[in-house]
Amino acid sequence: MDCLDYLRSSINITFHSGRKDFTTLKDKNYFDQVVSCWEFTPEIESVIHHIKYEGGRRLGRFIGNIVGELLSREMDFRKFDMMAPVPLHLIRKRERGYNQSELLCKGIVCHIDIPVYNNLIVRRRNTPSQTKLDGLQRQENVEGAFYVTSPEVVTGKKIILVDDVVTTGATMNSCAKSLINAGACCVVGISIARPELSEKK
Repeated sequence: MDCLDYLRSSINITFHSGRKDFTTLKDKNYFDQVVSCWEFTPEIESVIHHIKYEGGRRLGRFIGNIVGELLSREMDFRKFDMMAPVPLHLIRKRERGYNQSELLCKGIVCHIDIPVYNNLIVRRRNTPSQTKLDGLQRQENVEGAFYVTSPEVVTGKKIILVDDVVTTGATMNSCAKSLINAGACCVVGISIARPELSEKK
């Protein structure tokens, strides 16, 4: 209950958009906006780590449920056509047993009536972790890493992309670029939190 109380009391919904919020992106912004729900505190970092690396399937859906409840009061989801998780490479998904962003989507749609397309975007390369990379390296790491499996499904659509963490926006932007190039007209991202790059990066 202490953990739940902390989650509910520390909510800090933030809308990030444009060059002023994603200063390291060398490419244009292909997403319209990214929404984060908490600051990247040690407690929230621990929650995300448990979801990703400690088999936290139930926790992932639970956090997604909270996110859906929060954002259903902050955003008009009726204008969106579909939701998609940022994909893991097949090798990494097999190793982990699940994609944490898919779990978040399952929780979010408990409060939002929108279809989820888990296989809409595919990661074609098993890219290294972004954690120790600087802003430019992150963009180079994910450049061309994603493609849309069914362009006819996204043509003219407004799409929500879900990921656990957004830092520089490189991964979210690369996914959004694949959707826009496939014909989508609008992409908005949702993440649990947005940490800052350390000063040495």
